[in-house]
Amino acid sequence: MKKIMFLAGIVVLMMVFFNLKEDKNDPKLNAEMNNTQINVNQHKLDQAKINELASQIKMLFDDVDTRGHVYVHQSLGALENYLAANVTSRELAKNFVEEHFINQNGKIIYKSKPFLFDYEKNRTVRELENNTYSVKQNNVVLTFKYNNDANAWRIVGIAYLN
Repeated sequence: MKKIMFLAGIVVLMMVFFNLKEDKNDPKLNAEMNNTQINVNQHKLDQAKINELASQIKMLFDDVDTRGHVYVHQSLGALENYLAANVTSRELAKNFVEEHFINQNGKIIYKSKPFLFDYEKNRTVRELENNTYSVKQNNVVLTFKYNNDANAWRIVGIAYLN
């Protein structure tokens, strides 16, 4: 009888072990392994991604001294490269920097501060086409597009409504 109970215990342990091993690859059953869910959801624009990218633009105007000098970036080229690498497309970064910043006496200052997103206010998100979204808040419309080369979302358009 002891041998039968011992063998039954081993069989039960093997069944539990193999079932747990199979469940480890199933994203529905294991909340800690979100790789499959991340791959599916990375192409969906959510509020956190909108806030993250819009805040990068807002921080450029928050990190200035009383004379309007930008603290973080030492040149217009560095500012443009930062935007192109992390926030916007290369073309939009170039246009945005040319429109809003100038180099004066070796310092970057902003010549005009655009309307910026307010994270506490409502916004309208509309899918334009696959992996392209339009986000409107007050007089600002941002166009977001998923960049497969960078494997991240980028702002590809900024429009101001009057």
